[in-house]
Amino acid sequence: MGKEKTHINIVVIGHVDSGKSTTTGHLIYKCGGIDKRTIEKFEKEAQEMGKGSFKYAWVLDKLKAERERGITIDIALWKFETAKYYVTIIDAPGHRDFIKNMITGTSQADCAVLVVACGTGEFEAGISKNGQTREHALLAQTLGVKQLIVACNKMDSTEPPFSETRYNEVTNEVSNYIKKIGYNPKAVAFVPISGFNGDNMLEPSSNMPWFKGWSVERKEGPASGKTLLEALDAVIPPSRPTDKPLRLPLQDVYKIGGIGTVPVGRVETGILKPGMVVTFAPQNLTTEVKSVEMHHEALQEALPGDNVGFNVKNVSIKEIRRGSVASDSKNDPAKETKQFTAQVIIMNHPGQIAAGYTPVLDCHTAHIACKFAELKEKVDRRSGKKVEDNPKFLKSGDAGIVDLIPTKPLCVETFTEYPPLGRFAVRDMRQTVAVGVIKGVEKTEGGSGKVVLGDSCFLIMVLKQNKLDEALRAGAASRRVNVDRVCKVFNCHYGTRAVVIFLKSLSYHKVLKLELMASTIHTLVNYNIEFTPASNSQNALEDEDLKYILLKPENEPLRKQYEISMGKRNAAKFEVPDFPEYNNKKKGSMKYGKTVGKGSCSNIEKYRRKKKRKKQQIKVCSDTVKKNVLTPVA
Repeated sequence: MGKEKTHINIVVIGHVDSGKSTTTGHLIYKCGGIDKRTIEKFEKEAQEMGKGSFKYAWVLDKLKAERERGITIDIALWKFETAKYYVTIIDAPGHRDFIKNMITGTSQADCAVLVVACGTGEFEAGISKNGQTREHALLAQTLGVKQLIVACNKMDSTEPPFSETRYNEVTNEVSNYIKKIGYNPKAVAFVPISGFNGDNMLEPSSNMPWFKGWSVERKEGPASGKTLLEALDAVIPPSRPTDKPLRLPLQDVYKIGGIGTVPVGRVETGILKPGMVVTFAPQNLTTEVKSVEMHHEALQEALPGDNVGFNVKNVSIKEIRRGSVASDSKNDPAKETKQFTAQVIIMNHPGQIAAGYTPVLDCHTAHIACKFAELKEKVDRRSGKKVEDNPKFLKSGDAGIVDLIPTKPLCVETFTEYPPLGRFAVRDMRQTVAVGVIKGVEKTEGGSGKVVLGDSCFLIMVLKQNKLDEALRAGAASRRVNVDRVCKVFNCHYGTRAVVIFLKSLSYHKVLKLELMASTIHTLVNYNIEFTPASNSQNALEDEDLKYILLKPENEPLRKQYEISMGKRNAAKFEVPDFPEYNNKKKGSMKYGKTVGKGSCSNIEKYRRKKKRKKQQIKVCSDTVKKNVLTPVA
């Protein structure tokens, strides 16, 4: 995807059966996002199931359950182009059972299109206390979607059809509600449409001559138009904080055959590039990004607002999940949250909230239960001034400063530093009971987590000179081993050399094969970089050394201090390998000796002599490596 036009994200929200998927599917079709042949195919399939009116909805509702039930379950992303923008449109489910998916979609949007059904009885069901029109609008505001468009849908179903009176009734009711939750109705475009028939979608409708057009007033300047498409083109693209460190909450993680693990999400701040080393929180997992794509097109860099998929090296789909946050490992990496302080406003809780209350928090794409550990202050919700210290409880309409502790690993940030990761909704009893912003975060200072930079090994091997090239050639030819670079070569005794080799894509049994191919005397270090540091291991590289070696640029030579420490630590101890063929043998077997022929000694005697020779060789090599650790071969 080119970058000539600005990229914006639009989420379509509203009560169940308000026509969100049909409106979105029709808009995508009209804007050239899908061809006529595909729409005809959907129409035929829908008619076969007795659901002819669902042809546009099926552009987005691909799941079998969605088509059978006629509702959206998961969010669907699609792209199309307007005269002004590249648009990623997110169709969110309206059903209360799938509110988590709706929140995930809304948290990624720059602007929300609230679809309101104007049919008799339908609008009333949506705007009622138990309807999703109210909750969706509130969640959009809470999750930081500052711009709103209201699409008054199903105008062909009013009594009489395309009724101006009904339109005015709906807009007045919706205006009053959105004003209460923080939107300015004067900055919101209200557009009467028919999502199925296409009225006022791309072109002004002849069925509504009374509609003179929408107009909005805002500090960026006024805007006006007649259609839904013009309202989308009037969206103000938000400022993209590219100068901040990377934060990318994961919407989902996929396993794609032949490619590997592909996390998907929206870049909130910073820049994501192929080759970047990223850390996932709260797992504290570090790996390298192989490639970045948006709508199946490779990107050299992904900017804030881009919904991308990126391929990571050697990370299992089980290790990261929705709600994890990707960040740059070298620039303020994200960490697990131990506890955080937030200002909350209680919206519609039927009872009282006291310390110990543990509802579900929806913050960015994470849905984690958090415990209200302490109610610190009760504050005036308008002025923010303190009213009471350590209140015993908070009730509907109250605002307060509280300490929250996640019950499972979670990554959040303060609202001032990373707004998309610093606001949340509190859900209980299948409804939103409170909203809040995060004022302070106490992060877990854990040890080093898992570092995965390819399934790699760092080896120091003492090889016979003529065997080194042969081993590497054999490894490359058999594709068993991918030698990334030879870091260091040391002089050793008896025509051998110690080499430090960085190997990629090498499992343990392949290391053993390489040892045999190379006729190694010994492997001094066989340290798999997919690791949890073992401080008690005498041969393990120290944590700081390992991280330095992993994260340094490839063309930068190892620092002297690391060469010395590696050499001393790893040359200090040599272990004689096990010879399993001589162990666990019964009496009378090879272990206890058998005369092979006239004048020959027993096998056990041969083994002892061989072992003695090896010990002498090892001692000599050990001394030589210690002496010559700083004398690389030219």
